[in-house]
Amino acid sequence: MQVFWRELDGEPPSPHEPEPVRAELCRVSLPRFRAFLEKSIHTKAKTRISKPLAYVWNLLADQWEPATSARPGVSYLLDVRAGGYSADLGWVGPAALEHPITPFTPKNAQVANGYAGDPATFSRAWITLAEHTRAVVDETTRLASALVPELVSAFVAAARWHDVGKAHEAFQKMLRGDDPTRSPQLWAKSAQSWRRCDRRFLRHELASALGWLQTSPSDAPERDLVAYLIAAHHGKVRLSLRSLPGEEPPPDRPDTRVARGILDGDPLGPVELEGVSFPTITLDLSLMEMGWDAEREPQRGPSWLARMIALRDHHGPFRLAWLETLLRAADARASAVADAVSPANAQPKPLAMNTLESWGADTADYNLSMLGKPQLYQQEAQRLITLCPDNKSRLDAVLRSKLAFFACPVPPARSPGRQ
Repeated sequence: MQVFWRELDGEPPSPHEPEPVRAELCRVSLPRFRAFLEKSIHTKAKTRISKPLAYVWNLLADQWEPATSARPGVSYLLDVRAGGYSADLGWVGPAALEHPITPFTPKNAQVANGYAGDPATFSRAWITLAEHTRAVVDETTRLASALVPELVSAFVAAARWHDVGKAHEAFQKMLRGDDPTRSPQLWAKSAQSWRRCDRRFLRHELASALGWLQTSPSDAPERDLVAYLIAAHHGKVRLSLRSLPGEEPPPDRPDTRVARGILDGDPLGPVELEGVSFPTITLDLSLMEMGWDAEREPQRGPSWLARMIALRDHHGPFRLAWLETLLRAADARASAVADAVSPANAQPKPLAMNTLESWGADTADYNLSMLGKPQLYQQEAQRLITLCPDNKSRLDAVLRSKLAFFACPVPPARSPGRQ
């Protein structure tokens, strides 16, 4: 488990408190942190400290809550007044209880991500749904062609539909914010500051998957696999489809089905994208019901759970997870490229002071393994440039091209005689 410290001024953390970056996390064994937490709670009860000193992020409630127990694998936020750390020794626990420390100030950290959160949606640029979808289709086609050529058509369909649910009015309202000039377009990314969606728990990818199942032909190749890939590309909708704790239908529609922020009967569309075109449709959540009477409901088909279990049994859990990862990787790569290139309508961010280089193979496997590294460097306002062995003979030209791509200063060209 890990801990980090923030200056809270004796108040609970704001929901906008940035999530920790790697440089500020301190690893602690579970027994040592449990002893520290128990002693801090006991000490607080005997002193005039009115607020908790340790907090944990509740993914479903989208808020920081007082920590009352220690659990493995969790990151805990401590008020700097809690102490527990020595700059010379690292974690010292109760020995430094209530010895205030100087917190690390993270750069370019994202807001803590709850169940309904999608921080990457609030990038530094306005990107239309059509532009983002086109980029994801290109990345997906390249990855699927190299790794699962027999499923390329299924992956292309999933890429085209993966963010169609962002056309949901509640999601578009969240992206547009108070900017009415953005209304004519459907947006995938917003340059606005991070904000919550008015529709609690809303997962746009579920709306996308429902839209695919309601509009695609019943004999479409790998139809249920495409639905799974769409729904799972953020890792928050998979085998089951049910209401979350605290998720209730509106008072005026008490019998309405609701799941992951989608209400039965929600409108979606109209949508006009390359390979995807439909008028406004009504989302149908009857798939969340168990069982299926083929005579009474011939159009509905098996429940979501039955479809997903059949997929799991056919592909196996590990292959299904790997297939899911390919679309997630393509989506992340397309988003990273769009974030790196700052168009005229982007909100400016400080450029990297230095650029890191690494040598690798120009293969799909290598590119997949490198997926997470650019994100780690971006947290420290740095860019990662990957060079391949084939670039060696024209290194100067390749470096200039990549530096220009990231809008970094490009040094003057070397004369032919210089080394």
